[in-house]
Amino acid sequence: MATLSTYLDNVVTPFAWSSCHQPIIYEGEPQTRTNVIMQNNAGRLQVTFSSAFSVTLSAGELLYIGDGVYKGFHTIRTVNTSVQVVLETTYQVNDILPRPIKYCPKLNFELYLGYDIGEQYATELPLTKIADLTAEINTRTIKYKWDVSGFLKSTFQIKPPTIGVDFNLFNRFRLYFQDQELESYQVANAAIEQDYFNQNFVNTDAWLNSQDVILFTCGKTIASKLENNVIVNYLTTDNETEPEFEPTEFNNQFKITL
Repeated sequence: MATLSTYLDNVVTPFAWSSCHQPIIYEGEPQTRTNVIMQNNAGRLQVTFSSAFSVTLSAGELLYIGDGVYKGFHTIRTVNTSVQVVLETTYQVNDILPRPIKYCPKLNFELYLGYDIGEQYATELPLTKIADLTAEINTRTIKYKWDVSGFLKSTFQIKPPTIGVDFNLFNRFRLYFQDQELESYQVANAAIEQDYFNQNFVNTDAWLNSQDVILFTCGKTIASKLENNVIVNYLTTDNETEPEFEPTEFNNQFKITL
């Protein structure tokens, strides 16, 4: 299976579990190649790379030259081969080689939610595409960064809790890029900050509460845990205790004077 690191460098991906009501961030940098030839092609700058990029080159996309006379962003005019392009840039002079080159196209992803055929819970939470999204290069940082939390949180609803596995409290999400499925992650219908959530609740057997669960002595309590990549609700029925007084004692001990 492909990963985002197949196409980008210095990748940052979501935690194993994410709260859908907190930012769920992907980051990465364009891969770098060096150029071995810069030459004049009918008055335009033609650049030949040392090796092909993982992402298919396309006319109209951006190329970043990291140093030298032509430092900066340039638009690709034509793609000659997987290692050679002609830019819209006017050819000026020969440059000292090599120079770092980054291909910076718009990255079009498909965001899927749910479980694929053969995965557990594929029936209850079937794999469904929920969004098409495009990540563009930040021309200041020369990095990609995008947030998928808005798409994910819109798929959850406010429902009464279900005892046992609660399919409204969790799901699985993944990206597809250039028809390749990328790694999958879990998402919870929660608003707990991502670091705190993964540190304190994932694989810890802790209740999904900001403080200890309050167990009422004369009633029932529903509490949730994250277990084996699902969220489970438990119903705790506590032993009812007899009151330490007789209800009729209110008549004897408390006199109301009008």
